Amino acid sequence: MIADLKGEDLILCQITSAVRNDEYAVPLTNPDFEEGSFPTEKSSIHTNKVFTADLYC
Repeated sequence: MIADLKGEDLILCQITSAVRNDEYAVPLTNPDFEEGSFPTEKSSIHTNKVFTADLYC
């Protein structure tokens, strides 16, 4: 989750196990997590893939 908004929407961005070397990808590894883990050792956060989701749709 990118932001904690008032109301019923969430702002999210794509996280994928497809490691890409583009200008928007941010590397993500399991030590980056405060809790839990991701199924692969290396992943990418794609900051150019942002979207809004309604919690109660």
